[in-house]
Amino acid sequence: MRYIVLVFLTVVSIILVSGCTYLGSYNYNSNTPEGAGVIIESFQPDFAEVYSGEPVKFTMKVRNSGTFSAENGFAEMLGLDQTWKAVNQELVLNDELLPNEAECRYPMHAISLLPPDQSAGIQGSDKICTWTYIAPSMRSGLFSHYSPRVRFFYDYKSYAIKTVTIVPSDELKVLQTQGKTLPSETTEKSNSPVSIDITTATPVRSFGYDMIFPIIIKIKNMGDGTICYDSQKCKTSLEGGPKWNTFQFKIILPDDMTLYGNSCEETMDLYVPRGAEQTITCQIQASQPARLTQKTISVSADYGYFVDKVTDIRVSSVQMGDSGEGQE
Repeated sequence: MRYIVLVFLTVVSIILVSGCTYLGSYNYNSNTPEGAGVIIESFQPDFAEVYSGEPVKFTMKVRNSGTFSAENGFAEMLGLDQTWKAVNQELVLNDELLPNEAECRYPMHAISLLPPDQSAGIQGSDKICTWTYIAPSMRSGLFSHYSPRVRFFYDYKSYAIKTVTIVPSDELKVLQTQGKTLPSETTEKSNSPVSIDITTATPVRSFGYDMIFPIIIKIKNMGDGTICYDSQKCKTSLEGGPKWNTFQFKIILPDDMTLYGNSCEETMDLYVPRGAEQTITCQIQASQPARLTQKTISVSADYGYFVDKVTDIRVSSVQMGDSGEGQE
């Protein structure tokens, strides 16, 4: 009997010491590169080790590093609500502890982060959100590890603008004979969590009638986070469901250009999970120009996005010499 009790206590000790982790094999730390939208610069508790019944404040800091303002931002913490208690029960909504700051909360989604001003050497604006919990009880002499994570939601934009040169074949021959160069073409792209790029073989030669030529659109999830139609749907939709990893983009053409065939549509939905890239080829039909001309093709998108960051904390039973509060 003594042997059985000893084995039982050993198993219980292993469970308590190993603690609760909520990560599995999935890496929730978004490694967002500079320039790819909002970066979670830090997320950590006051102390790496706390004691049963001790109030603990977790602090997150985010910063916008992209081209546009991040709008409708808010934050949430995951992984503690089932075992930890809130210091302020009035901040608990649907079993979730909301941030201490009103503008950080989901019902408000009021955070707006300005982009950096490169010409003035000014970084994008930042924001701090905090949560205050009470550490759970531990049996005397035992401890537990927790790995909570924070998630920051926001709305953002992406675009790419490509200049395409169209020239009648006769005029192109004259230019080549005279040794003249064609006007330069430009491609402009936003710094965003979703990167868009447009490429095409140019110049496009015309032969006296409407021409058809391809453009290649490359879209990559650069922010190491998750795309949604908007930040609200990121929060309220089924985790990993059809509204995650999907967004909508638009192809904008000049008046004398149209999309040809069934290759593409003006507005399209696209599935681009974290770290993935999709390539789309669209056929463009353009009118015959009277002379060399340049046209502008653009692709733009408005969408929601979120990034994650994990921290670690150890909860121990009360310190030696304490009153014993929190022991069982």
